[in-house]
Amino acid sequence: MAKWMVYTKKADFRAIAQECGISQVLARLIRNRDIIGVEETRRFLKGNLADLHDPRLLPDMEKAVGIL
Repeated sequence: MAKWMVYTKKADFRAIAQECGISQVLARLIRNRDIIGVEETRRFLKGNLADLHDPRLLPDMEKAVGIL
């Protein structure tokens, strides 16, 4: 069985988990992605297309599109 490393970044995991309807472990994992607070967590979990970065900003995206 794989072992997961959960870092100890600070946040109120219990409150975030309760507010967002997720487990405290998931709240910790999301916090490890430098997402802080209830609103940012909700945006991460239930975001829409407008919340995503433009994929054309990735290096060599035009080249990848040409290959596809």
